[in-house]
Amino acid sequence: MAEDLEGKGGVLSDDARQFRASFAAPIPAVASARQVNLCAIKEGLKMVAAMQVNNVIIETDCLEAVSSIAAVQFTYVDEEGLIDDIRQELTHRTDIIVQHNSRVCNRVAHYLANVAYGASHGSI
Repeated sequence: MAEDLEGKGGVLSDDARQFRASFAAPIPAVASARQVNLCAIKEGLKMVAAMQVNNVIIETDCLEAVSSIAAVQFTYVDEEGLIDDIRQELTHRTDIIVQHNSRVCNRVAHYLANVAYGASHGSI
């Protein structure tokens, strides 16, 4: 297993906090925690689009990821393409909000990311 391998994970629940779906997948060649979280946000956007879910709040405990998406100018050259992809999707989906939340509230997503870290295939 490579040193720069990480995992991403996410959970979709409804407004009553009932489970709807989840994802977990390894991410090769990771540079930072911000990059891992941006990849998870992008994956979450794909899942929401595939399931045709409306009025979504995407939560992450990585304030840097939330700030970089909201920033007016790019400041992270390495993740510009990833940030631009997320911004493009958010432009088309005004019913989606990306916001910061505490790490404690993201325990299941972190568990899924840890599972994905150990996975040897693309998706669980």
